Amino acid sequence: MNKNLLILFFIFLVSAQASNKDSLALQLEALDNQDRVPILLELSSITKENEPTISLMYAEEALELANHP
Repeated sequence: MNKNLLILFFIFLVSAQASNKDSLALQLEALDNQDRVPILLELSSITKENEPTISLMYAEEALELANHP
């Protein structure tokens, strides 16, 4: 029984994370330069465990925008 609950919790967690990532990506499309930085950093944080290359891409873009407004 505990194993089934753990599996359901993991599925829920992954689903919620994907939904949040999609929502942030949609917000990102509507923003310009400096306004993108906090969203990029959040996306970097969300993707760092499962997609480290993509996480780094988001972080580098945030850094670039922060340094060159």
